[in-house]
Amino acid sequence: HAIEVKGPDGNHHKICEEVAIRTVIIDLLSGKQEVEFEIFANPEPVRFTLPREKVNRRLMPTLISYGLTMIDNQDETDILLELVWDSEQNAERVYRHNRLGFCEIDRELVFLAHHPIGLSSDRKLLSEYAVPERTKPAGTLCSWMKLVEKEILGHVNLELALALGACAPVAHLLREDKVITLVPIFALIGASSTGKTISVKAAMASIFGSAEEDIGMIMNLNATQNAFVAQLAQAYAMPALIDETSSVPEWDFTKLLYTLPTGRDKLRCGSDGCIKEAARFSGAIVLTGERSLLEQTNGNRGIWGRILEFTLPWTDDEAHAQRLERGFRCNYGLAVYPLIRWLLKYRAILPKIFDAQYSRLKKAIGYSPGIEDRLIKMYAIIMT
Repeated sequence: HAIEVKGPDGNHHKICEEVAIRTVIIDLLSGKQEVEFEIFANPEPVRFTLPREKVNRRLMPTLISYGLTMIDNQDETDILLELVWDSEQNAERVYRHNRLGFCEIDRELVFLAHHPIGLSSDRKLLSEYAVPERTKPAGTLCSWMKLVEKEILGHVNLELALALGACAPVAHLLREDKVITLVPIFALIGASSTGKTISVKAAMASIFGSAEEDIGMIMNLNATQNAFVAQLAQAYAMPALIDETSSVPEWDFTKLLYTLPTGRDKLRCGSDGCIKEAARFSGAIVLTGERSLLEQTNGNRGIWGRILEFTLPWTDDEAHAQRLERGFRCNYGLAVYPLIRWLLKYRAILPKIFDAQYSRLKKAIGYSPGIEDRLIKMYAIIMT
């Protein structure tokens, strides 16, 4: 694994280790490119990536910093750079995306999961999410469906949890069509061992990706509110699943419940005095906690129309919870594909489905304008 040149004496001699561009990584949304290099340095090969614009005549110090050894000879440096640039012609070209959820690509409405859904371009359909451990599917869709059939269907509270998990893309499309205005927020409240976390993992997170906390689909509030909202903006219409709000008692839940349903962060000024663009998000938010979030607010009546809290036993017993955890730990990230394909195909009838459920609920519950109407609309989203 060495690069050799023919010297004046007619013999070949090594000028450095083999180095080449192996992969060209193209950002699916921006089109920006990175190149992945490989250097066969000792004791083992080294791989690293650089922005495409840094692959220029000033590349040598970077290659040397990654372990390339080479004598200071301008002619041989020029030879090496030419070989590196030539290697790009044979490099693999792959697409990557750095965010999740709905967006528009090539004038098509697309949903970015581990792979894009709804794109007509075959090459771009192979794009992978840049953090694969969150979304890369495991198991099979058939196995996931069998688990749902065996362990969730017939268990009414878990059926509700499954619907809550699927709400985010539905709610986003209804907001885009101006059918609803607020991002729905749901909370699973109760003591430990009532199955809150396992229902979030099994019935909600598994639709879209891994249920492993921190590296998977489940978020936490161990961040500033600004950072938390920025995270939401990177997963447009993916569910925001937050486990154990009880672990962050310092959070201002009054402010949170006023801000989050609007789908945007508050406006701020930059150092130049100009207003910065506010982060935007959409979908649905699901939180769990041992204490009611409403009880941790200032009690204003308006907050009661911005969140639905459920205090329910989610699993039958410990054995049921263990079966759910074992099964969905091995099968996840697959149901999002048929779900989104259905939504894209039948998007036009979603408002009609919502209106039918909304009318049905108003008749069953008894209608009154204001806060009660907001709550009925959140239930109608679940039913949709």
